[in-house]
Amino acid sequence: MTLIRTVWIAVVGYLSFGPIVAPFPWLGFLGGFVKLIGFMNGGTLLVLHSLMLLAYASLFWLGLVSRESLKTPATISTLATIGIFIPTVLCLLTCSPEWVNPGQATNQGILSVIQRVSQPKGISWAKWITPPQTCPSLDGLENITTIYRRSVPPYGPSSTGGTFLNPVSKIVFDALNEGDGSKTNLRTMFYPVTSHQRGAKKAGMLVFVHGGGWFGGEPDNVPSGCYASMAHEHGWAYAAVEYRLGRSGWSGDVQVKDVKDGIKHLIKTHSKEVDASKVVLVSSSAGGHLALLASFQLNNERANLDNPVVAGVLAVAPSTSVDIGTGKDSIPGWAGSWSEVGATMRLCEGVEECNKRLSPLEHVTSFAPKTILLHGGHDEYYTKIHSRTLAKKLSEHNVSHVHMEPPLMPHCLDVAHNTIPFQMAMHATINLMKSL
Repeated sequence: MTLIRTVWIAVVGYLSFGPIVAPFPWLGFLGGFVKLIGFMNGGTLLVLHSLMLLAYASLFWLGLVSRESLKTPATISTLATIGIFIPTVLCLLTCSPEWVNPGQATNQGILSVIQRVSQPKGISWAKWITPPQTCPSLDGLENITTIYRRSVPPYGPSSTGGTFLNPVSKIVFDALNEGDGSKTNLRTMFYPVTSHQRGAKKAGMLVFVHGGGWFGGEPDNVPSGCYASMAHEHGWAYAAVEYRLGRSGWSGDVQVKDVKDGIKHLIKTHSKEVDASKVVLVSSSAGGHLALLASFQLNNERANLDNPVVAGVLAVAPSTSVDIGTGKDSIPGWAGSWSEVGATMRLCEGVEECNKRLSPLEHVTSFAPKTILLHGGHDEYYTKIHSRTLAKKLSEHNVSHVHMEPPLMPHCLDVAHNTIPFQMAMHATINLMKSL
């Protein structure tokens, strides 16, 4: 019984404090995953511990148990409740899905605790206190798959071994990305919206660029189903783009070209259904880097403020600079599953002047699209400095943007769509869609 009790205390305590304690940073992916479990279950655990505290109090008042016997479980539930409540309040106090528009001060200030907690914009408390809600599958949705680049060499010129500074995590990462990732034809997937959903006008288009450390991943990765549902609910079409992967020897210059060509192909191929002035990219992690860079470059190439190629972009936990990724502010080798340093080195393999060519920060101009940045304060892969620096650069160029940095939060903020930060990001994206 002592062993069972000890394990129970350890598990409940660790999960409950997951959002506030960075577990074993040197474990990288594994540590971040455990932290993510606690973060995703925060709302449910808060309800559980609140009910347990009520039960403890009831048992004591009824005289069924002594104060001493309740001391340990009541202490655990109290501390766990505090451990969940603190990061939640901090998130609401410091994050807002409100837009920073040209000429507006970037420091919004902290509103009152009561106002932020009682009326959080874009947040459903009912969603948060339910068990983690993973995004729905794309299976069964009507889609039109077309090829935008044929006869791609199966392997690129870079070494397929890649740069891993953490050999243990390399095994984990390989297990999550089975196969060599080679693609002989690159496709776009288009999920149309019905005429009833979009009305008489052409639909806007939400385009997903998947993550995976530039090394792996697929267009149907989490949270593609969430974005597809959101798009269709608001009368928009949904689409996704394939690009060549680092595990097949391709570096970043090829990948960003693939994403740009895929976006242009989608707009041209579905011009009868899609309003070309309403194209918004959604992305995370390495996909966030590619979406930002592709949208900045496409808009700079057109150089028309009134008619940009990409109207908006959501980037969750993106890399925004090669220099940050390999410099003193980067996440060190043993702190990430494949390490920010190792991933960035693979991105740049064989690319001359890589920072100038492949850093979104180097391509920010007044033509940049409206941008939404969501970055966890304890991101175990890409330091929060990436999004902070980009938000500052966007302000300098008078580009409308949202920058949210939930404190103490990990990398994969979009795994479950009922978490508070992701609800905020979806709210900001919906507002963007409605504004176009």
